[in-house]
Amino acid sequence: VTRAPGLYQESSVKVIEDIFEARSSLTGVHAGLTHAGSNYAFVIPCDAPFIRPALIRLMLSELDASLASPGSPASIDVIVPFHDGRYEPLCAIYSKNCIDPIEDQLKRKNYKIYHFFDQIRLKTLSAERIKSADPDMRSFFNVNTPEAYQRCREFRGPS
Repeated sequence: VTRAPGLYQESSVKVIEDIFEARSSLTGVHAGLTHAGSNYAFVIPCDAPFIRPALIRLMLSELDASLASPGSPASIDVIVPFHDGRYEPLCAIYSKNCIDPIEDQLKRKNYKIYHFFDQIRLKTLSAERIKSADPDMRSFFNVNTPEAYQRCREFRGPS
């Protein structure tokens, strides 16, 4: 998902353009969900190179457990890591049930992803659970500044 699909015209991956004009991660989540081929989509930013497969597997197992429980098929709308008093909404699983609340929020020019969480069924993963899959929490390291790029060059592989 991008605001500038022309930058990726030579790419072999499917490129989706934001639907809303505002520059916001929430507009990307919205466009991705709108065009997703299934009821759920895993969201990760392009500047997070150290996402741990074990963390993704943990999140998917939470989704599987939810879908297998009574009240299925939609007992959870978002599965999101939560640690140090904050959500990691750009490393989460979202259901298409989130599209309408996100659209309403975008129309109000409210771009904080977690502001619609009180309108949906939310499952958070605690720091303890996250660390069982990603002990150093490196999945949430973003490389979006020269300083962050230098730090990531110093990493010596998985720890």
